[in-house]
Amino acid sequence: MYKGRRIPVKVRGNRIEVQRFTDALVNEKRYMDYIKKYGLDDPMTYKQKSKLNVAIKRFEREAQINWPIKNP
Repeated sequence: MYKGRRIPVKVRGNRIEVQRFTDALVNEKRYMDYIKKYGLDDPMTYKQKSKLNVAIKRFEREAQINWPIKNP
C-alpha cells in the first residue's frame, strides 16, 4: 500500500481539470475506506458516495471525459 507515499504519475490538463481529477480521486479513496469501515449499507457510506458522485460530475463536466472508475 502507498499510504503516505507519492505515486509517480503525470497528469496533464489545465489547473482546474487537474484539481477536479485530484478531488475525485481523493473522494474515491474515502469512499473505499468508508465501505471497508462501515459497509455498503451505512448512512455514512451513502453520504460519502454522494460526495464522490458530485466530485465525479464536476470532473466530467470540466474535463469533458467520463470518469474511468466504476463504483459499486
